[in-house]
Amino acid sequence: MYRAPVDCDDVDIPVAADLARLLEGAVTVRLREGGVVDGRSLGGRLLAEVSGDGLDELCGLLRLAEGGRPFHCMCHGDLAVEVEGPGGAVAIGVHHGLSLRLPGFSSDVELADGRALLAWLASRGEPGPLEAFDAAVEAGRAAQGHRRRWVEATPPVLVPRLRELEGDGMGLPRRSGDPAHVEALELLRSAYSDEAGLVRALLVWLACGAGPWSGFPSYEALPAVLLQAAGVPRVIEAAEEGAWTERLLAGLARFVAGHEVIRFRRRDLVGLDEALWERMVDQVRSAGNEDNLARLRGARAAVEDYRRIRAHSAPFRVKGGFWLVAQGEGSSLRHFGVLDGAILALDGEELVRFDPGSTAPRVLWRGPDHFADLAVGDGVVLVTHVNAGTVHRVDPETGAAELLADGRGRPMNPAVGSALYWVEAPFITHPERGAPYSVQDKRLVRRSPAGELGIVHPFAGSELLADGAGVAWSERPEKRRWALWRKEPDREPERLARRKLAKGKRDFYAPTFALTDAHLYFTDVEAGAVYRADRSGGRPRRVLETRHRPARLVADARSLFVLVADDSHPTWLFEVPAGGEARQVAEYQRELPDPMTMALDDDRVYWATGSVILALDREG
Repeated sequence: MYRAPVDCDDVDIPVAADLARLLEGAVTVRLREGGVVDGRSLGGRLLAEVSGDGLDELCGLLRLAEGGRPFHCMCHGDLAVEVEGPGGAVAIGVHHGLSLRLPGFSSDVELADGRALLAWLASRGEPGPLEAFDAAVEAGRAAQGHRRRWVEATPPVLVPRLRELEGDGMGLPRRSGDPAHVEALELLRSAYSDEAGLVRALLVWLACGAGPWSGFPSYEALPAVLLQAAGVPRVIEAAEEGAWTERLLAGLARFVAGHEVIRFRRRDLVGLDEALWERMVDQVRSAGNEDNLARLRGARAAVEDYRRIRAHSAPFRVKGGFWLVAQGEGSSLRHFGVLDGAILALDGEELVRFDPGSTAPRVLWRGPDHFADLAVGDGVVLVTHVNAGTVHRVDPETGAAELLADGRGRPMNPAVGSALYWVEAPFITHPERGAPYSVQDKRLVRRSPAGELGIVHPFAGSELLADGAGVAWSERPEKRRWALWRKEPDREPERLARRKLAKGKRDFYAPTFALTDAHLYFTDVEAGAVYRADRSGGRPRRVLETRHRPARLVADARSLFVLVADDSHPTWLFEVPAGGEARQVAEYQRELPDPMTMALDDDRVYWATGSVILALDREG
């Protein structure tokens, strides 16, 4: 259960009189499973139906506890109270036996005694909601006990600011690099005589968590975030100093197996002593949580894999006959491009360059965080940061970064052509439902060669490509309809293609497309097909048919390359030469989940899987 505070000027909290108006003159009241959406019952199983003399008792159980702060439970609720009366029917949502959602109000309201309502249901032969409520209460007591022990283990200097450090005011964890975390580190440094003591205190604190590393209260992330801010090499150095305790070993194990460390900082774990790995494994095994043990072993295997690949300083052939041309420091190089034989990629917070003939990255620039997108083309490297709201152009040789736009609304999906393009998707208050509901206000933004910013078009698409003449994007105005649009400066958008998509289990995947000067290529994901159409017009022709999902395309005048895969199968690379027939040219087992990004130059076709980039030599 997550309750969001409602913070707006026109918030309205229901009171007893509002509920009384909804119940006044009720003829029949029904309670159903499933909750309420937009004032409509979801129509779940009928639990109780009351009319006549029983209405007074039931309505009396729906008493409100007035005077609380406005809030909005972020779910549809567990039960729906359907009220039928002379004025029609209304639906009231019951959330977790604790609160009600009345139609037309922006805030929910507490129930005075929600358990009494559920006990009434149980007395009528429906004990499930009451049992779930009591189980949640018991789990809440246990969580309070865990929280009390967590606070007791907190370094004393942080206790007065603990709530502030754990959340951002909306109940969400603070982002990496938040100024509050910087201040917290300074407080810790003032309280400990050296950095090693500070690190070891944070590790002991991290070891006091309540449950598995794969699912824990969000507040338990704080010590790991502070340890990352101190620096993973410093953590390892401090951890190897002094005597070991069970808590220190447990905390270090949890830290090195954590998502942020094993994804973005594996290089810092290469020098970790093997004996220390073994001691961590023994400690976690003795604690009896098999999932934690599997995660620690997985982290160790990832470090070993990184070490094995890093032993090669130049591209080398791997099973399947293609090349391994780049190895990242983190677990994903999915944002990359190729420029004059060099590979530019986002590796965590860093923009890195792999020079021709080298699999080792050279750091060009460090961005504000790792929530970034990258586009490479025409000698330009464009980087957007969705959380920071920034757009940078980075020199592909020196790493010098130029800030092109700041304070933007969640910029993403950059594209480089005759101008620079990206999508912005800020959250705004829902225009019809009002606060606390929100929607993304997506729009396509263009930066002209002269540096002027402008909104090109509202954006409802999933992909963006730019070239020397303009920009193209795909849209799904309806679930099974797809359209491809193109926009050139000072001209209205032109629809290049449209298609009704096949219905089936893959229809939540967005179609993808590629453009050349002469042709347009696009996929029908459910049909497992790729089509080619002339840019000058004409009916599309199927150029590839497969039983699996065509996931990514890249093309030039010589060939189209297609990555094809479903999650339970290998991944195949197909080539469709201009004027020729499709043929399979590679097969590999990609890392999951993997969005399968591609790039192309005159000599090779490239694709990313996990922390490596593979390549295949082109013929001709």
